[in-house]
Amino acid sequence: MTIADHARSAGLRTASFGKIHATPTGADGRSWESRQRWQALRELGGDPYADAGPYLGFDHVELTIGHGPNNARDAHYGAWFRERGGTPEMRVLHRDEGVPETCGVRDIPIDLHHTSFVAERTQAWIRDRAAKGERFLAHVSFPDPHHPFDPPREAAEKIDPSAEPEPIEALNDVHQRPTHYRQRRDGQWARRGLKEVAHHPGGIAKEHIRTMRARTSAMVEMIDTAIGNMLSTLDETGLRDETLIVFTSDHGDGLGDHGIMGKGPWGYRSIIETPLLIAGPHVRQGVSEAVISDVDLAPSMVQALGLDPLPFVDGLDISGHWLDAQVPTRDWALIDYRNGFADSDYACAGLVSAHKTYLRYQDGVEELTDLSADPQEHVNIAAEDPAQCAVWRAHLLDALLTTQNRGPAQLSHA
Repeated sequence: MTIADHARSAGLRTASFGKIHATPTGADGRSWESRQRWQALRELGGDPYADAGPYLGFDHVELTIGHGPNNARDAHYGAWFRERGGTPEMRVLHRDEGVPETCGVRDIPIDLHHTSFVAERTQAWIRDRAAKGERFLAHVSFPDPHHPFDPPREAAEKIDPSAEPEPIEALNDVHQRPTHYRQRRDGQWARRGLKEVAHHPGGIAKEHIRTMRARTSAMVEMIDTAIGNMLSTLDETGLRDETLIVFTSDHGDGLGDHGIMGKGPWGYRSIIETPLLIAGPHVRQGVSEAVISDVDLAPSMVQALGLDPLPFVDGLDISGHWLDAQVPTRDWALIDYRNGFADSDYACAGLVSAHKTYLRYQDGVEELTDLSADPQEHVNIAAEDPAQCAVWRAHLLDALLTTQNRGPAQLSHA
């Protein structure tokens, strides 16, 4: 059961535009999010919009699949792209010279990019709901910003790489962390297995990091524009003041901090801390320093929408904090990284508080960082403070046990 199922059962119309990623894109073709499924449909000359819902509780879905240039090939976005004159040449990545990560620009018009697709299709659906006087829940998911770093050339040229903020220095702190930190910094670690040679020992050159950050900023600026267009649609339809808007992300990116690019089993805040902006009826103005977990959003939105409570969530209803800063949230949030992708993956779980990050890996290795004394996260104090680690370890065990999923239902005895 999803929040969309819950909203739908309460009479709201529900839709999702963009990336859902509830199932793998590399699945065997049965999933709507499988590239193989959409490739077979395309080869048969099928109509993607014949399959536009329901899916996972959404009445209507228009999907993007994956990231990067091939996004324009598959699913509903691929059909939309081709209908508007998109060509295979627009999917070609013109790589930035010398940059070791997949980074560059594409000669694709901004209005044919997947960011524009997500916004345009959402706006059309909202206008239809407004015309029919229907309450709605819309999940709007932009594939960017994400590796590969590949914005349209037009967007990239607006960003000056030299103006990008400097990353946090890659000092010897990586040697206090598990070995995979140093291996990733040096360009040797990958989830599919260690590379024979480190591609950039000591870390990626600063000029290359600035280039990747600039490409990311170009992606973000396009999303800013797209969200502005959607907000304008809410204004045009008279729905802005009665719509709850929640903006967040699934993860961050190292973007060169400590020499780390991408996401993965690393505990730096640039990777595990995500934006959260909330606006709407009865939401107070201001900035909160409270700890909030992604799993708190569903029960909080349900409460704010006046729906019956969700019966299955691990998260807390923190909607009261949106109204009054004195209403508490939580002391820490649970984070979890599964090692199921490939041979070198390294499972870990941990807790994040306002000023502490604790991680424990599957082989017992621990990390503890105190951001109040070490805001740039250079020092792992786990070895020098075993007593504090023991306290966090006990909290982590409690968190893992109390969030065990009760589904799916057991079908038979062993």
